[in-house]
Amino acid sequence: MAAVQETNSAVQHLTPEQRTPEVCMAAVQQSGWTIEHLTDAQRTPEVCMTAVQQTGFAIQFLTDAQRTPEVCMAAVQQTGFAIKFMTEPQLTNDLCLAAVQKNPEIVRNLVLSTFKKL
Repeated sequence: MAAVQETNSAVQHLTPEQRTPEVCMAAVQQSGWTIEHLTDAQRTPEVCMTAVQQTGFAIQFLTDAQRTPEVCMAAVQQTGFAIKFMTEPQLTNDLCLAAVQKNPEIVRNLVLSTFKKL
């Protein structure tokens, strides 16, 4: 546990038995990027939420099933740029608004991606 709290990359060197729920949570609390090294079984809803709250870009490592509306919203509230990793069904009006409020410059990306689909 101490190694994980010291450096987030330590989790990838742990055995499956050492990757307890507490260790996985401590790792993503240290760095949301750590979620990339966790298995789907280790990515509990709480771990996923903590990871995107720590860094919104962690959303790119989550499956569609793990990307609940709440997790998506937490990611864009952390950084509006997390929206670029979301699929069209996940892009609600509220989510787009939250992304623009967090990072106003993201509106350009949203407009360009809309025009590309026309």
